[in-house]
Amino acid sequence: MVEFTHYFIYGNPPEDFTREKMEEWSSTVPKKFNMELVYFGVSIGTAEDLLVVLNGKVTDFEKLYTQEYGPPLIDRRTTFGGTWS
Repeated sequence: MVEFTHYFIYGNPPEDFTREKMEEWSSTVPKKFNMELVYFGVSIGTAEDLLVVLNGKVTDFEKLYTQEYGPPLIDRRTTFGGTWS
């Protein structure tokens, strides 16, 4: 069985994207869902420009990853990382 712990969200900035919007999201939303923001920055080698890495339980991630609470990115896709138990 796999225990998912890390969530790699790739996406592109929308037209109205600002670093301030991303900083506001990252300082409030992950904490609201018991998630830890591990990284936010540029993604090289992917079709998407930005990468957000979160750490936490998959059940908390499922609650966070909605249109309303997800990171302010478009064309999002996510991969999961975890450990075997």
